[in-house]
Amino acid sequence: MLPAMQNVRRIDPEGRPVFVTQVTRHRLPLLAGLETLLLEVITELRDEIGMRVYAHVILPDHLHLIVHGSTDFGAFMQSLKLRMVRRHGLQRLWQRRFYDQVIRNQDDLRRPLDYVHYNPVKHGLTARPEDHRYSSFRRFRSMAWYLPGWGHVPPMGVSTMALE
Repeated sequence: MLPAMQNVRRIDPEGRPVFVTQVTRHRLPLLAGLETLLLEVITELRDEIGMRVYAHVILPDHLHLIVHGSTDFGAFMQSLKLRMVRRHGLQRLWQRRFYDQVIRNQDDLRRPLDYVHYNPVKHGLTARPEDHRYSSFRRFRSMAWYLPGWGHVPPMGVSTMALE
């Protein structure tokens, strides 16, 4: 007998960006060493599906993305997970579900964006956001979204957010 399918109600983002968190199975550090492959898969899917990836960070046991451009971001995530399993060969790489939050306006974008970029510091992987190789932080800093020194101390309101 097959297990009952769980119905997850996803809100149609209506063309708005979506903040997504995907965690590895049992929060094991299964992404360590797979960061480059994961970025390649994200780039492929971005081009194939037409999804814009605003921001990203890859940590050993989870990743955060801010994506935009398709109302079917669930298909984007399903394809990402499936391609990673096929290319790496580890069948139980991901938790089944992912967390998503629709970003409603420019003000609503700033907190998840800061959360994404501060995450390596929050988890003790680096002392400064710019030191984490698998993050979009340096690109945003080059566009003057962040001043030099941002994230060297916990940003107000971001270090206590729990979005994973």
